[in-house]
Amino acid sequence: MKTKLNSISTELVHHQGIDQRCQMFVALKKGQEIIDHLKPDADKQCKNNSIHYYKVECKAFEQNITNLQDCGKFFTYQEIHKSEVQRTAINHTDIKFTNDFVPSLCLFKRDCLLLCNKAHSKLIIFKDMSVSTSSYDTIDLPPGPWAVAKVDNYKAVITFPELGIIRLITFSKSMTVTNTEDIKIGECCRGVAYSNNKLIVSYTDKLATVKILDMSGKVLKIFDKDQHENRLFSDPYHLTISADNTVIYVSDLRKNCVLGLTFDGKVKAIYNDDQLNLPYQVTVDRSGAVFVCGHLSNNIHQLSSDLTKVKILLDIEQGIYGPEGVAYCQDKNRLYVHNGNIKVYDLTLE
Repeated sequence: MKTKLNSISTELVHHQGIDQRCQMFVALKKGQEIIDHLKPDADKQCKNNSIHYYKVECKAFEQNITNLQDCGKFFTYQEIHKSEVQRTAINHTDIKFTNDFVPSLCLFKRDCLLLCNKAHSKLIIFKDMSVSTSSYDTIDLPPGPWAVAKVDNYKAVITFPELGIIRLITFSKSMTVTNTEDIKIGECCRGVAYSNNKLIVSYTDKLATVKILDMSGKVLKIFDKDQHENRLFSDPYHLTISADNTVIYVSDLRKNCVLGLTFDGKVKAIYNDDQLNLPYQVTVDRSGAVFVCGHLSNNIHQLSSDLTKVKILLDIEQGIYGPEGVAYCQDKNRLYVHNGNIKVYDLTLE
């Protein structure tokens, strides 16, 4: 793979040096074909070279080890999922932002962040989060926008609980609005996520449900009770989808919990903790780790993919007060937290 890439580079530099523009064009086209063929090999290498993590315990403190094979007698080890490895959040920057009550963030593109401002019915667009600036654009919305989620690189979806609609917004490359479509889905719609050409929406009415809809708003599935006919939710304010698109993570405000639900309605896990109070937005990283805002407990919890507590990632000591929204950037491995201002953190494995 390296040899092929070096060959492309050498040929381009050669033609550029002697100003053979037509040959450069041919070399670029040929190089693109080579790169396209190399991508499956690169993906395979990444998969084969994944890092495994283990929890190791010593069974005996004094043993005579005469050869390498003896080591296995004295230690036990158990592989742990990457989502269980503790993260460290290192402050990257703080972006001054004084808009009040932003219940939802969405990383739309690599450096583009969308925020729902419920109080002023605005969609706020930070086009370039790579620079520490408070410059942003706004789009007027109907009353009471709540949650925003990415559909694809040019489309986002927003819920409006009071109006009982979702709005699909299509953007151009420059992030101007090219089209909007409102779909009636019922009052009290709150959290929203997109997966495999379907919308997953939570409702905070008396029945408190999570529904799977098609892109026209037709209800495909309803989740409201477990296998014992107990109600699953009280106030499911936010939700997100696991990195492998198999689990729906729902934060329930009244129950102070995060619930993991499969797409066939089975409860996979429930997270309760006395240090989590009024959970708001929830997000996942590329390894499956779950991050949830504790709005009243003033913290961000890191959970494993099966919703076991890993650690409290951020709290008052790092300046976290009443966090509402949280979003994750896969390309840069960053966490964005709305905390009055927007706080940006680089995530590293401990």
